[in-house]
Amino acid sequence: VMGNLVAFACKLSFERGYEGFVSFIAKTKLIDHYTEKLGAIHVGGNRMIIHTGEALLLTNRYFKI
Repeated sequence: VMGNLVAFACKLSFERGYEGFVSFIAKTKLIDHYTEKLGAIHVGGNRMIIHTGEALLLTNRYFKI
């Protein structure tokens, strides 16, 4: 479910001119999982980000645009 939710956020980010960039707060236990499965980058604490390249991959995977 998280992959679909993040992909939707990335899609909105592209539509609104933010180049797919998304940040979110992860539960500590899931940081490694999000890094591996979503391509997210851990930037400290529980904050994670998705850059344009990974956002495009996620958006295409879930929305076929």
